[in-house]
Amino acid sequence: LDKTTLIRVVRATPLFWSPSAFIVSRDEKYLYIGYAKGIIAVFDIQQQRFIVWFEAHKARIKSLALDPNDQWLLSSSLDDTTRIWVAGDRIIHHECIRTLATQFHVCSILLVPPH
Repeated sequence: LDKTTLIRVVRATPLFWSPSAFIVSRDEKYLYIGYAKGIIAVFDIQQQRFIVWFEAHKARIKSLALDPNDQWLLSSSLDDTTRIWVAGDRIIHHECIRTLATQFHVCSILLVPPH
């Protein structure tokens, strides 16, 4: 992902949303963005356009992670939840398959492939 594309994406979002987390798919085709308003957006890097925006959380998204096959997207938020999303179809239908409630803020997510 080049700097020019990233600047274009950030400028295309409403200022009050404030991007707070980013992750690029392993094939470098998609940029997933988490925002302070709890929104997740998917940007198609090749087509230079947003595919989908949706409300994922009730508070600022702190971290995003993809599994090694780009099939699952995890998001953590200041609303004290971590959610697992179907990402195989680029989450156009934004299906949350699991919500994990915690007693604390999860600030970072890392998925490690099995050995």
